[in-house]
Amino acid sequence: MASAASFTEREFGGFPFLDLSFLPGRLLTAVACVRASRRTGSAAPPGPDELNDVLTPLTALAIRRMDMKLDIPGGPLAPERQAAVNEALATIAAAVPAWEPLVRLPIRFLRLRDGGRAIGASCYAWPQHVLLGDDAFASRAELAEQVLHEVSHNWLYLVEEIKALQHRGCDHTLTLPSGTSEREPDEILGAAHVVLNVRRLWQRMDVDEDQRSRRLTDLASYLEGCLSLIDEARVCLTDDGQALADRLLQEAVAA
Repeated sequence: MASAASFTEREFGGFPFLDLSFLPGRLLTAVACVRASRRTGSAAPPGPDELNDVLTPLTALAIRRMDMKLDIPGGPLAPERQAAVNEALATIAAAVPAWEPLVRLPIRFLRLRDGGRAIGASCYAWPQHVLLGDDAFASRAELAEQVLHEVSHNWLYLVEEIKALQHRGCDHTLTLPSGTSEREPDEILGAAHVVLNVRRLWQRMDVDEDQRSRRLTDLASYLEGCLSLIDEARVCLTDDGQALADRLLQEAVAA
């Protein structure tokens, strides 16, 4: 672990999903204040209604588009698929009750257009938005994994609204174990964060034991590949990025 606590650890009790001491409400309040200030251009403290408004997905997206415009390749989910997503969120919270406040993050779930291209997607440019491909709905377990995957990314995006995980202007890129190339160092942290969270879900989710064993074996291999990249990624990481890297390495050896 880092010798001194990072800003994220000091102010928010750790990192989302990894630390029981993490304070999601405190992070959301900080993010809301930053968004409100960006929208109004004023340093005046926002009122409760404004704080709530900027934490809704559509308002969050509008504020982000003041600086960063990237089209969302998605459309509405069919009602039965939205119901399946809601069930997946409940499955995650039942498997790991400590995550219940995290899965309550307001998120707009959309259908990924041309869903064969990817199983799911999210992006810093689309705060509190998740796109799901057709394959994400192959089974209840698959959907729970993919929903957790993208919700995990969204929580790290919230952290990054307050504190960057990598230095601006870094041009160092790496290749993920999946073969996806030209990934930035903070994306390596995001990938490791996701696989650790998904590992915990599969350890606790109510599934067939053979299915659990196979998936955990695959996740262990992918996790090993992610962790092997962390030392190379550190050249571009901020203090908070370094602290997250340390926390990921610590969590990786936990049961």
